[in-house]
Amino acid sequence: MKERIKNRLFRITDYFENNLLFQAVRQGMVMMIPVLVSSAVALMLSSLPFPGYQAFLEKLWNGRIAAFLELIRSASEGSLAIGLALTTCFSYAMQRKRSRGEAVTVMLTATAALIAFSGILQGSVSVEALGSHNTFAALVIALGCSALFFKIKDIKFFRTRWRGTGADVSYAEAVSGVIPALLVMAFFIILRQVFVAVFHVDSMQQILE
Repeated sequence: MKERIKNRLFRITDYFENNLLFQAVRQGMVMMIPVLVSSAVALMLSSLPFPGYQAFLEKLWNGRIAAFLELIRSASEGSLAIGLALTTCFSYAMQRKRSRGEAVTVMLTATAALIAFSGILQGSVSVEALGSHNTFAALVIALGCSALFFKIKDIKFFRTRWRGTGADVSYAEAVSGVIPALLVMAFFIILRQVFVAVFHVDSMQQILE
């Protein structure tokens, strides 16, 4: 019985280890460590539970140091969702052995899709939608964008053959990503409209709450 349970656990572990999506998420989170550590250090320095230290911090340089630490923390947390989406897209592209140009294109596409899906441009949601409370939606959009973008781009109809200089190849690669990027962004814009019409919410996070 124990051996059977152990074998099942090993199979589950192997599945997660070899799954491309989970590898992309893991590597994306690893690349976010510098930002997360910066936020944690700023929070720690600004909230040490010593009254004398807090009084000193408030007086130091007329409170500018305390404001500086708070800015680091808020900036790190406020950009967590979009940062995680970018690193996950880049990691996914590298896992699939795609070029850095394609990685940048899918990162920009995911950024546009996340902004559109969050409803920021319509004014119904603030830029806080790009922060820490929207990380799950950012991961879903990043993985969905990456998978859809490369799936569409690998369709024979969208492939571009180009012979020329390095600059020409880069240009052809960028042009071949136009239609996949448009289709991916259109998909998430339509998906947002469905969410708003059916669930009467502005974000995926509101459904979970």
